[in-house]
Amino acid sequence: IELDHVYDGIRELDNALPPWWKWGFIITIIVSVIYLFNFHLIGSGKDPVQEYETELAQAKISMDAYAAKNKDKIDEDNLQMPDETGIAAGRQIFEQVCWACHGKLGEGGAGPNLTDEYWLHKGSLTDIYHSVKNGYPDKGMQAWQKQYSPKQINDIAGYIRSLQNTNPPNGKAAQGELYTELALDSTSLAAADSVKR
Repeated sequence: IELDHVYDGIRELDNALPPWWKWGFIITIIVSVIYLFNFHLIGSGKDPVQEYETELAQAKISMDAYAAKNKDKIDEDNLQMPDETGIAAGRQIFEQVCWACHGKLGEGGAGPNLTDEYWLHKGSLTDIYHSVKNGYPDKGMQAWQKQYSPKQINDIAGYIRSLQNTNPPNGKAAQGELYTELALDSTSLAAADSVKR
């Protein structure tokens, strides 16, 4: 039906809106009323931050379960700082094989001081793991991946990381570049990497 209304050569028609359009409009109004009531009046809905924190907690539970199930399948991509037992195991290995070059307390000798903030090959847990696993034969550091399991290497790396800032007596002068590890908050699941200052 053509209405008696013409503007600049354009004629207006009086067609009914399609039913799906009307129902879509009505449903949108109903959903918006429910949303308003649920989120703003009684406050029972989760906001995006709460949903994110919930999903993050669920992801951490899943990752912890995976790590517990696959604790012997350690590599540079899934390292975690070992617990006190792991650090103690790493210390035993360190005191058996690493002390000859790095000193009993990590103070350095033929090898670099492991207690200061200066590192020849970066100082994050991942970097230390890589150094112990693959070594640096050109600098006299042998690879230990054939002698020790990935978990044992992770324990050694964790022990070395725990030596940071212990300042033993007779520490060797700093070598390499200054590195500090990023501090992670308790909700972060990302592995800390070295950052050059």
